[in-house]
Amino acid sequence: MSLLPAHITELLDEECYRWLTQSNIIFIKVLNKLGHPVAGDFKGKAPKMNQEKTRKLFSQLRLDAIMRRGFDHQTGELDYTISKRKNMTVISVPIIDYLVVVAVKNEEDAKEVAERIIIKFGKVLS
Repeated sequence: MSLLPAHITELLDEECYRWLTQSNIIFIKVLNKLGHPVAGDFKGKAPKMNQEKTRKLFSQLRLDAIMRRGFDHQTGELDYTISKRKNMTVISVPIIDYLVVVAVKNEEDAKEVAERIIIKFGKVLS
């Protein structure tokens, strides 16, 4: 697995910070192939999870995205997934070898957020 160049990591961190300044964003993370965060953060009001549960959540999201790629030939590439939970909506967007995960308030238009993620993070990671 290749490491991201420092300037790309800085660009990802800057983009994540811009997203975190929006009131509708609960957290944003960019995950590598192993589900490890390479950029992003939680807001102060994000749900409290211990480090182990957070690691499991990110690993599960990454594995889910990888498994869905197994159907690309039959169904086309996955653009994004949206998971609506009681307290938030989680949006996962695969971009090349990374997964951008964003949690937003339930009243947000998750499809619109996913489309913006594709545009903004696609520019940085492509």
